[in-house]
Amino acid sequence: MRAAGTAGRTGPVLIGIVALSVVVASQMSCTSIAPAVGSACSPGEALYRRRCGRCHDLFPPHAYSDAKWRSAVGRNQLAAGLTDAEAEAALAWLQSAN
Repeated sequence: MRAAGTAGRTGPVLIGIVALSVVVASQMSCTSIAPAVGSACSPGEALYRRRCGRCHDLFPPHAYSDAKWRSAVGRNQLAAGLTDAEAEAALAWLQSAN
């Protein structure tokens, strides 16, 4: 049984949820200008989006200098569960794209 005042809201709410899901998914897609054939983006970019995006909003590469990115990746490597090689790959992409 529905609570009073909720009748007829299911459709618009569902549409809103689906629309929000589409927007979030599109923001998480890779943005490389020329991705390698057969891949959506570079491994470094994919790691950044997948691991860093779990905990916070993603910042565009141009948001920080190379030194600031090195510091940020170093501070967050453990929390993101990145190996040294993965951290270096993400850092290399961030620095090459800024």
